[in-house]
Amino acid sequence: MKVKTSLFLMSAVFVILLGALGFVTFRASQVISRAVRGGNTASEIMRDILELNVVTYEYLAHHEERMRQQWLLKYDSLARLLESKRKERKEDTDPEYLAMLKLVTPDYESLGDLFSQLQANFAERKGLIEENRPEAEINLSLALEKRLTAQALMRSQRITSETSGLSAIMQQRIAQVQQRTNLTVLLSIIGFVILSLYISFRTTTAITEPLDELVKSAEIIGKGNLKHRVDIKSKSEIGELAAAFNQMTERRQRVEKALQTARDELEIRVEERTSELQSANKELEAFSYSVSHDLRTPLRAIDGFSQILLEDHREKLDKEGRRVLDIIRDNTGRMG
Repeated sequence: MKVKTSLFLMSAVFVILLGALGFVTFRASQVISRAVRGGNTASEIMRDILELNVVTYEYLAHHEERMRQQWLLKYDSLARLLESKRKERKEDTDPEYLAMLKLVTPDYESLGDLFSQLQANFAERKGLIEENRPEAEINLSLALEKRLTAQALMRSQRITSETSGLSAIMQQRIAQVQQRTNLTVLLSIIGFVILSLYISFRTTTAITEPLDELVKSAEIIGKGNLKHRVDIKSKSEIGELAAAFNQMTERRQRVEKALQTARDELEIRVEERTSELQSANKELEAFSYSVSHDLRTPLRAIDGFSQILLEDHREKLDKEGRRVLDIIRDNTGRMG
């Protein structure tokens, strides 16, 4: 594997892990957001139910129109809250949250019916009192009011218990999601570190070991061993460099061999030419000796006759003749 490919793979793995980590974080944030919304809704319902209970007690204690109107406002506010939550998309809502809404809605509707019955019972009792009806009828109306009040409180308590359970479930869900998210992030970081170390080790090994081998081979070849070859079979850039290095060494070996062949041929030619010169010198010496030996006798005769002429017939020769004879004797003396 090439170094460039290794670096690209490490970058790709880093990007993939970051993408996966981002996706996990995004999904976790969605789950937490749904759980938080469910918990907030449960808290709002609990708060409205508690306020509704307080207003109910005050209404039962005083039966004022202001308390009745306030109860109806609180009830309508809770109705709008439940209706808005029921209209949310199912994929954006937690299953436990939807189950809680299904359980709360009947109790909420029953609570409205019970309050309407309380109002009707109070109006009826008020009429009985104004008409001076028997006390037994009035007591029956009071007993009915207590029974309706108890049922309303039971419905309120049930709604409070269901929403409280949902709030606890949502808090537990948030804690679980946060724990899973933290564990996923931790495992992702550990996996990335291990994978990065592995890729870095492989990349470093793929670079340093071939480079060491290349340096050693360069030292061996530099000392004159042109038969040595770099033994690197890697397909990386280092392997390509080693192949180019081997090719360069082979070319140098061929050049060195050609130079050696040329030197050998030159030495042979020099030896042949030297032998030819030595033979020529020997022939020349022999020729010189032969010429010298063959000319010595005639030269002695010429020198002797020249001397006779100078000694015996000197008075018959003029000055120029004597000079020429001297030159003849001098040259024959040097040649002899």
